[in-house]
Amino acid sequence: MRDGVLYTTPLANSVLCGITRTSVLTIAKALGIPVVELPLPREMVYICDEAFSAATAAEVTHLRSVDKILVGDGTMGPVTTAIHDEFFAIVNGIKPDRYGWLTPVRSLWQRRWKLKEISTETRSPHSLLTVMKNLGEQNGRHKTI
Repeated sequence: MRDGVLYTTPLANSVLCGITRTSVLTIAKALGIPVVELPLPREMVYICDEAFSAATAAEVTHLRSVDKILVGDGTMGPVTTAIHDEFFAIVNGIKPDRYGWLTPVRSLWQRRWKLKEISTETRSPHSLLTVMKNLGEQNGRHKTI
């Protein structure tokens, strides 16, 4: 990031076309952050306002320093924070997946009891056990839980 613009190198410059990179660029554009792809000299990283890495294992991680040179003030900047928070909100199901990135997978418990979704009221362990017990009784199944 430099002056409110997100700079990234093109795919030809040793950058992999990964899901996380594509997701971050999509989120940046949706947040109104200009994205510029061009070959970046290493020195550009030294003078940037904020920097982050986007990778499958690291997901979205701010960079405190590069070559022992502090990036900005060394903390996660506002743009990196916005992209990071949006990415994790979508991935963790806190915000709706507007992009079709996630594939819903029903849990074994949901498949067994033929439920489509567990409401937020039944997500605590105590209430979940109560729901399981009640469903078992409704289906003629008496299970000790």
